[in-house]
Amino acid sequence: ALRHKYILDRSAPGLGKSHNAGIALPAAFDTEKLWYISSDHRNPTTGVIESNYTDLPVRHNGLKLDDSRHTPNGHPFRVWPTSGEQPNTKGNCFRANLFQKFRAKNLNVEASENSPICATCKPAHLCKKGMGFKYKATYRGERQICLSQNRIRTHADSMPHPDDFDYSTCGLFWDEVGIQFKGMDEVTVNLSDFDQVWVELEAKSPELHEVLKPLRLALRRLLTGELKQPYHGWDSAGIRSLLPQVPDNLSEIIHILETIFQPDFSFLARQPENITATEARELGISPAMRLRANREFRRQTYEEFYHRFERIPLNWLVPFLKVWNGQHGAFRCQWQQLIIYSKSERYAAVAHGAKFNIFLDATISRERLALLLGINPEEIYIIEQETPNYGNLRIIQITGMGKLGKDRSESLQQRVEALRKALKQRHQDIAFGDWKDHAEDGDGQWFVNLRGSNEFEEATAMAVFGVPYQNIGYLQAFYQTLTGEEVQLDKENPDPGLQRFIEVHTQAEIEQAIGRIRSHLRPGEELTFYFVGDYDLSFLGVPIEQVEAFQVTPDAGTQSQITRWKILEAMRLLLSQGQKITQIAIAQTAQISQPLIARIAQEFGGWGRLKKLLLTLLDCLYSNSNNFASLTSDERWFADTYLPLVLDESAEVAVCEIRSVIHAYGFRKFIAIVAAASPQTQARLLALLMQALPVGVQSELLALLALSEGGG
Repeated sequence: ALRHKYILDRSAPGLGKSHNAGIALPAAFDTEKLWYISSDHRNPTTGVIESNYTDLPVRHNGLKLDDSRHTPNGHPFRVWPTSGEQPNTKGNCFRANLFQKFRAKNLNVEASENSPICATCKPAHLCKKGMGFKYKATYRGERQICLSQNRIRTHADSMPHPDDFDYSTCGLFWDEVGIQFKGMDEVTVNLSDFDQVWVELEAKSPELHEVLKPLRLALRRLLTGELKQPYHGWDSAGIRSLLPQVPDNLSEIIHILETIFQPDFSFLARQPENITATEARELGISPAMRLRANREFRRQTYEEFYHRFERIPLNWLVPFLKVWNGQHGAFRCQWQQLIIYSKSERYAAVAHGAKFNIFLDATISRERLALLLGINPEEIYIIEQETPNYGNLRIIQITGMGKLGKDRSESLQQRVEALRKALKQRHQDIAFGDWKDHAEDGDGQWFVNLRGSNEFEEATAMAVFGVPYQNIGYLQAFYQTLTGEEVQLDKENPDPGLQRFIEVHTQAEIEQAIGRIRSHLRPGEELTFYFVGDYDLSFLGVPIEQVEAFQVTPDAGTQSQITRWKILEAMRLLLSQGQKITQIAIAQTAQISQPLIARIAQEFGGWGRLKKLLLTLLDCLYSNSNNFASLTSDERWFADTYLPLVLDESAEVAVCEIRSVIHAYGFRKFIAIVAAASPQTQARLLALLMQALPVGVQSELLALLALSEGGG
């Protein structure tokens, strides 16, 4: 038996955490049952989990078998049908869609014994026995069979409520708890939902409506757009500042409203009228007329059901009032939608009720897990296997493209496409990751499969685009809901707790993405991971190489860099054709304006200075192109091997190394070495001077070239 109730296994991805859980036996832990809780429960990524744990069924009206993907044991993935798709498996509850409709109203209808939907279902007694009058398998019957097993896999959302199930003899394995363990519930309110509740309250209790009318008037302005929205939307503090004073008897009001807004579910039991065959004969009605009449009865009953259901308002006012009254939670309003966040105790209650919990997550911190559980961090015991050697993994950060969020301009997306193409040329089997809106078929996606997935474990290189920031407003509300502290988004004076909360979420996603190619399980291979985005990666604690996007391919540069590149290429072309080098000729060849060339030249001390510098380099390259024989073997190595490696480094490192070579060999010999290099290396070297370097570094190289004019 385990001596600790809460254990966090922070071993690195791919070290067998899920495998160990898969071969665990209840008797070894002195428990009756073991649970494996995972978002991939239906399609496990670990064979022993699939073989040894019984999947807890969810209520559905048919699933889709996806033969393009298979589990470790060779079974096709079972997924929810997308819009317009038809399921190709049998359902287990013909009222599954009705449950979804009521959940959308924020109404709890999932009770195991007294669900209002099940209570009005004709074959409910057969469902409990596992005998369906429509389906061979039934939800309650399947569920009872599964819950009798000693090893069960499930999603956290599907676990029995602690009030309905005894977890005290169970051990729980939580896979990727950081993304699966929900700490809050939310409900989104639009203007029609808002008005519907107040109309019903005014009809049922005019007195209470009058008491809460100031609240109604204050909130409605947010949903109508009457008030101009701040850049990040209205947060809790902003919304509260618009509200009237909290009524002294608000707790009593909430209790009354919970009764007033309790829906009448009697219409669920209504069955359509029906003319029997005997009645039809007695009335002289033909079979065809009887069929049409019964069809019309069913249509009328459905229409009545639909109208009764639509009259049930969204359950948002009571949750709002509870948070307003001091319960842990938060408000948010963005794009004329009000969101109420309330602290959810269900998942923590399951964990508290279990005999022990082992949380399998390489990137969650003890402090964040404690927040989710509502316990002291010291109660969590941390275990971790020895960190693998990542010496075979080269991590390269490609900078100069900003944060690369979901919203990208057309020019920025073109730069991303150019960079993808260049990286694909470097690594034929490279895997990519990006935001869902920008991902291509087969790519990884942030917050989908760039954590906890084995899909990319055979790639020798991987590149992910964008800093994986979750919605900042959501994280602010999440932090407030968990801690009960009201904090504001302030760029000038950020709240330290909230700032750290945001950072750990972002850093965890990056760490998880790096683990997708499983470098520590492939020690004999040289692997590369590219992170494309401007973000401080020092938290990784490993060497990070930095290179500007332009240095990978000119087409991925900024507009300024690309313009300078065009000037360089135009000058190279004109020189090779023996034409006169003028600003007009450059402008016509590069197809850019002459004033733009003049502005760029000013950064180098004017057109004359820029022209002289570039002509000196280009002339030297051409004049030395046939002097390869005079190079020693060491100098050839510099041309063929050393320079390409140097140009893969950061701009600052590259300049430092090139400066050392110039001082060691002299400028003329250095030019001879460059002339012996490949055209691609020559172009990259010139681009380093011309486009990719910061102004300070450009000045340093210009000084070196100035020395060369005197033969230095």
